[in-house]
Parts: sequence; structure tokens; C-alpha cells
Amino acid sequence: TRPKTKKVLKQHPTKSPPSTVQNPHPLRSKTSPEKEQLSIQLAKKAIRKGLRAYRKGDLQTAARALEKSMDYADPTFETLKFLGEIHLELGNYDKAAPFIQQALSMKPSDPALLEKKGLIFMEKEEYAEAIRHFLKSIKKSPYRYSPHVNLGIAYWKIGNLLAAKEEFQTAIRIQKDRYEAYLNLVGVEEAMGEFARAINTLETLLKISHRMDETARKEAQNHLEALKNYIKKEGKQ
Repeated sequence: TRPKTKKVLKQHPTKSPPSTVQNPHPLRSKTSPEKEQLSIQLAKKAIRKGLRAYRKGDLQTAARALEKSMDYADPTFETLKFLGEIHLELGNYDKAAPFIQQALSMKPSDPALLEKKGLIFMEKEEYAEAIRHFLKSIKKSPYRYSPHVNLGIAYWKIGNLLAAKEEFQTAIRIQKDRYEAYLNLVGVEEAMGEFARAINTLETLLKISHRMDETARKEAQNHLEALKNYIKKEGKQ
């Protein structure tokens, strides 16, 4: 059984890095107070445009506007972090990487950024580095749900099923009403031959999870029925 990666990102990969990181706007080379004030105002305007687009769900426009703000003024930590998150949500891992790295250079211990750096490594199938960053994120903030799920997936990718299982169980203890950890735990339990436990995990999920959409709920229900039929047919436990 293949691990089910937490599906929060749309996959639209691209190889080209954001040109705005290397191409500052000519206004920034001017040093007069008037031009400096104008640059700041233009940067703020671009940021406001980006935030409006993000609220409307237009992530592409939001990213372009926030990147444009960097033409006029040095980006803040929040702008860099937000840009990295937007590109990850779009599935643009290569574009996200420099923003995440630049934000980490400002706050090296930020747990959310460490996790996002881990996601970038996992996308590149560099699982040792992914695991290292997820562990650093968890060390800084042990009770966040998603780093444990992602660490479990990384362990599963390298075949460490026991460690993966422990991370998914930890994630469930942290936040019992999220479905991603349950679904991944089911996959690991099946891979370990623990079919009765997988059934119990699915039944628990269907009872308590309120965040699954109807399609995901039907898939979980169908999986449960198929697993029960398999056990009945094969005599598995």
C-alpha cells in the first residue's frame, strides 16, 4: 500500500525561480527620501493587492503581487513566509524554496518554516533531509498536528513502518477530528498486516471526523467494506 500524502497542495510544479528575487526595481537604487517613501507606498499597495487576491482564492495573482512588492522594498519576514506558503499551496516547490530559505535566514527556529522546508525535501524525495527538518520543527513545537503527519509519511516512504505508525498515532492524539492521520495510519496498518486494527481505525474515523468531504467519506466507507470482505475471504486478522 502506498502512503497517502496529506492533500493540501495542488500540483503545478515549475522549475523557474522567481525573477524578482534577483531583479530589484530601479526605484530602489534611488536614495532620496521622496523616492524612498514612494517605493514604500508602492510596496504596500502591491501587498494589499496580493492579500485581496488571496482572500478571493486567486493564488497566482496573489503571488505575482507579493513578488512585485519586492521590487520596491526589501521583503519582510511575513511577506517571504507568505509567498513560500502560497507557492507550496500551488505546488510550485521550486519557486517556494528561495522564499522559505530567505525567511528561515531571518528566523531559523520557526517551526512552520522548518516543516515547509521538509515538505520541499520530501517532494524531491530527499527523505533524510525531510525527516531532519520535520524533527526540528517538532522539537520547537511538539504539539502541532501536521509535522507529525508529514514525518510519518516520510518514515513510511523509507520503509520504517513502526516509526510511521507512531507518528500518525501521535498526530491523532493531538487532533482527533482531522482525517489525514487516520487514513495514513490505515495504510500503514494494512502494510504491517494488522487488518483488524485498520478496520477499527476506519470505523473510528467515520464516527468522529467532521472535516471529511462527502467524496472522502464515501471512499473511506468503501475502503472499510472492501477490507472487511478481504478479511472474511482470506481469513486474515
